[in-house]
Amino acid sequence: MRTYITTKIAKIFRVDAHYFITGGFWSTLSQIISIAFGIVVSALFAHVLNETEYGIYRYIVGIGLLLTSFSLTGLGQSIFQTASKKYYQYYLESIRTGLVYSLGITLTSCIGAIYYFYHQNILLATGCLLIAIFQPLVNTYQNIFLFLQGSTRFKDSTVLQTIRTIVVSFVSITSVLITQNILILLTTYFLTTALVNFLTHLYYKPKQSEPTPLHITQKYFQYAKNTSIRNAIAEIAYRIDTIIIFQQLGAIELAIY
Repeated sequence: MRTYITTKIAKIFRVDAHYFITGGFWSTLSQIISIAFGIVVSALFAHVLNETEYGIYRYIVGIGLLLTSFSLTGLGQSIFQTASKKYYQYYLESIRTGLVYSLGITLTSCIGAIYYFYHQNILLATGCLLIAIFQPLVNTYQNIFLFLQGSTRFKDSTVLQTIRTIVVSFVSITSVLITQNILILLTTYFLTTALVNFLTHLYYKPKQSEPTPLHITQKYFQYAKNTSIRNAIAEIAYRIDTIIIFQQLGAIELAIY
């Protein structure tokens, strides 16, 4: 019965129905788990921290996400595409490229740190330095999940993302119950996320195989650059309200928002 249904869907919509249904199920499950844990962590932080502390925490995390726009964000999509075509070595070849292009995050974060140090806001300045150190690592090594999805290893990707969500959430919850020091909470969050992504990369990275043909590498690198421009526009439009509210109204208003 299941085979019959997938066959009919494939004929009607001209898609790989098994790939579409399987991938959609695991992707949806992963999103549900991430949203559920995100709500729990946010609610606990909002309960334990006062409005100013929580607003500052959300602001620095928001800056970290916004500054990813200054990196090659489209690299993940190109990894997904090449993995689906069995160019597995492309993922390993992209690591150095991802780290190099993430220097944009480091540079803009350091500029932010200098700005806040100049205005004697040590907390925000140090937060920007944490972003400069950890966000490039988080960005680069999180592409392992897209590699697994492109390789049709949807279950592995979902299980790993669930484990990452649980670990980061558990460490964040434990940290906020022990201390309300914003810098410690931010360090814990960024360090845990970077470490989990890196360990996942080490465990699931593809074995050495034939290098990706040069024309394929050039094609998908160009694709990554073009996609990054679109991603940057969307990301800035989505995150800029966090910056505006904090700068114009303050941390308490951002926490409420």
